[in-house]
Amino acid sequence: MKKTLISLVILSLVISSSPVLAGETAPESIKAAAAEPAVEKAAPPAAPEKEYTPKLADKDPFKTLISPPPAQIAPQEKPLTVIPEKEKIVEPLPIKVTFIVGTDMRRFANLVLNRKTYEMTNGEDAEGGLFHVIEVGDRSVKIFDSRVKKERTINLVE
Repeated sequence: MKKTLISLVILSLVISSSPVLAGETAPESIKAAAAEPAVEKAAPPAAPEKEYTPKLADKDPFKTLISPPPAQIAPQEKPLTVIPEKEKIVEPLPIKVTFIVGTDMRRFANLVLNRKTYEMTNGEDAEGGLFHVIEVGDRSVKIFDSRVKKERTINLVE
């Protein structure tokens, strides 16, 4: 009971302090607020005014000091003189066929390169990949020379 009584007292105090809940209308409260004299705040003292003096007296202050860059003139192109590179003359491998032995089914050729003798047949490669025997014929040997990168036919030396 005491709690109810205390809450009613608090509620009546809140209602009486609020103008809308107390029965006043909003426009009346606005009119009352407008009728009260407004308190004006004092403005801070103004800084002393200074006279503007331009840095350059004879220059218009609104004209830019920066001038546009000068127009670029394209350099005249000199005709390029193409110097042809001298082709390096690559000598083929100094291979000699000393003799050929065998039949149509299988032939062996004796080849000499830099005082070294190679006994080879169709499809064999030399050590180091200097040359590759493509075909051994009756009187010649067809090889692929890795130095000049071409096929060569070497005849039998008699």
